[in-house]
Amino acid sequence: MDVLVIGGTHFLGKNVVRTLVDHGHNVASLNIDPAAKTLLPSGVESIQCNRKDHERLRTTLAGRKFDAVADIVYAPTRPEDVAAVMDALGRDFRRYVYTSSTTVYRKTGLYPITEDDPKDAKAAYGPYTKDKLDCENFLFEEFRARGTPVSVIRPGKIYGPENYTYREGFHFDRLTHHRPVLVPGNGSQLIQFGYVEDVADAYRLAMERDEAVGEAFTVTGRQTQTLDAYLDLLMEITGVHTRKVYFDPKLVERIQQPGLFFGEPARWGEGHDCYDVSKARERIGYQPRVSIEEGMRRAYEWYVESGGDSYRTRVLDWSFEDELIRLADEAAKAG
Repeated sequence: MDVLVIGGTHFLGKNVVRTLVDHGHNVASLNIDPAAKTLLPSGVESIQCNRKDHERLRTTLAGRKFDAVADIVYAPTRPEDVAAVMDALGRDFRRYVYTSSTTVYRKTGLYPITEDDPKDAKAAYGPYTKDKLDCENFLFEEFRARGTPVSVIRPGKIYGPENYTYREGFHFDRLTHHRPVLVPGNGSQLIQFGYVEDVADAYRLAMERDEAVGEAFTVTGRQTQTLDAYLDLLMEITGVHTRKVYFDPKLVERIQQPGLFFGEPARWGEGHDCYDVSKARERIGYQPRVSIEEGMRRAYEWYVESGGDSYRTRVLDWSFEDELIRLADEAAKAG
């Protein structure tokens, strides 16, 4: 197939491009960065355009034909931005695969979470989740009204080499600096990660399998672990064993300028990150192959080699954490 990847030069997009190329597909990547062609594999076409510039997008893609589209980059992306791509291509494609997120699910207390569970875009979650859900709703209406062959991938927490989200790298930074690690609650909250290469393969499968049309798929790893087990694994991988500081997340409200305490901002305290991937496995043949142990080792090897210099929101100022540790220790002594 001839495939257009919107945002194919970094992390997930880069791995989607690689996966498609490795499986014999012809790939072009649409990017805003004029240097994108230096970041793409040999033979992958670079198309320079800002997806938010709809007029230029129409001109750039005029007359082009692609069998499939992988819409990955968040620009931030609204339904009108998705519609602009479809309009520019004349909706003449076999599949439009859109990147949503597991953040669209409402935490109801029933686990594992499935694709049929309630969705929520509360303002408290920020525009990201609302944008994702709005785009999903637009796409499924396109499918119902026009038969447009859409598929939605809802990745969980993606990790692996070249991750620019401050996720596993947050704790690699703290462990390699021999810092205590903060654990919200009692460490029993469940968390689930998807290795980037595994997640990328779901896009290929959604393009190749007709069973994907009109469907949404949760895509993440096959293992779920507690926060305690996750941190124990990272300590084993880094060879640094340090103190865990358990704390009530409400303590954060007492700090004037709060920061991150477990990496990326997350909905801590609402419920577990625990998802069922059986729909993707049964319908399109998705098979997570990389265990959390192997994936985190690969992530740490890249972190050591690169210094983790791709993180968008790296924080190496310990003042917030020191204050939170102090409050947590006081609360523990008070019983």
